[in-house]
Amino acid sequence: MSVPWPLQDTEATERWLRRRGLPHLIPGYSTAEDALTRAVPFLALVFLAEVLGAFTENRRGWREFTVFLGAAAVLLGAAVAVNLLRGRRAFSLPDRVGLPELALFLVVPASLPLIFDDLNWARAGLLLVQGIVVLVVTVAVVDYALLSMARWAVGESVRTIRLVAQLASRTLPTLLLLVTFIFLNAEMWQVAYDFTGVRFALTLVLFLLVGSAFVLSNTTGRSSQIAHFDDWSQVDTACSDAGCDVSGAPEPAEAPDAELGLRARVNVVLVLFLSQGLQVLAVALAVFVFYLVFGVLTVPEPTVVAWVGNEPHYVIERFPEWLDGVPVLTPIAESLSTELLRVAGFIGAFAGLQVAISSTIDASYRADFLGRISAEVREAVAVSLRLRAAGRASDRPDPGD
Repeated sequence: MSVPWPLQDTEATERWLRRRGLPHLIPGYSTAEDALTRAVPFLALVFLAEVLGAFTENRRGWREFTVFLGAAAVLLGAAVAVNLLRGRRAFSLPDRVGLPELALFLVVPASLPLIFDDLNWARAGLLLVQGIVVLVVTVAVVDYALLSMARWAVGESVRTIRLVAQLASRTLPTLLLLVTFIFLNAEMWQVAYDFTGVRFALTLVLFLLVGSAFVLSNTTGRSSQIAHFDDWSQVDTACSDAGCDVSGAPEPAEAPDAELGLRARVNVVLVLFLSQGLQVLAVALAVFVFYLVFGVLTVPEPTVVAWVGNEPHYVIERFPEWLDGVPVLTPIAESLSTELLRVAGFIGAFAGLQVAISSTIDASYRADFLGRISAEVREAVAVSLRLRAAGRASDRPDPGD
């Protein structure tokens, strides 16, 4: 439970929602007014760093330094011009972001190769695409508070590690017994030896997509259940469980309506998906580490050579001189190969997929873990309802619309 705070303290309430990775439950939350503005400091650093777009390999010394100063002058001059146009101080950060600021971030850095590199349109296009990607990713991370969401989800996963252990203990023993025989099989290592890095990465992506589909199917149906309240007493109980003091709040005449907009529903599903996905990832990593250590201890270099018919590709060709001769490192150096990493990674990914599938059919896990996470998100929805009922955003859109 959080430290109690009054509902009337809207800043504390909105901060509490953001820390749970649920900013779209804030009444009147706007990507343009909230997310873009919060992303301005980071985007400003990226904007200044793009002065490097004026550098080329054809210049050296003072000539390059002169171009650097010219590029910096172009960027700063354009930023000052936009600020003055918008009625701000020359060197202040934007307090609101619109088309002029977006054009400044995307177009001006992309123009540097045209000005200082003999109309290099290829580099200009590359910088423009790079700016668009950085902008989209940054806004997505800030808009949905993904960092706060991940931090909260990790905390919840740590607190519910017992449930993960119980699920793993029910689903993995038989699987691991079978996989151990596969692990100590020459054909598995031959496949790993013939795997290219790209094929192995695509295999892991396939496991990831299938596992994500199972986890997503387990979470999407819960958003409507989470947002349903029969009356305001249920809302107030959920707010109290969250630590939000709603005493003195007016009693609305209408029944609570927690119909979530599209972005709010996406936000809720993301929280549920990430919370469960992190637990599946933790199991996959634990299995990967286990078989990595198991392989170092049980599969020496001569065995690998006999299985694959060639020298393995070692991850550590040579330790630094000051580590040479350390007894515990010698077997690691002789056994830690890319083949071992791929075999252990394949088994870890397969174990993660097994847990993801089991989590969708294990009623006890769904009731315990997802029930706990759903209750936490339900508290956030209740707080959002109370904010709306208090008239926090009576002249602005509902959350997520």
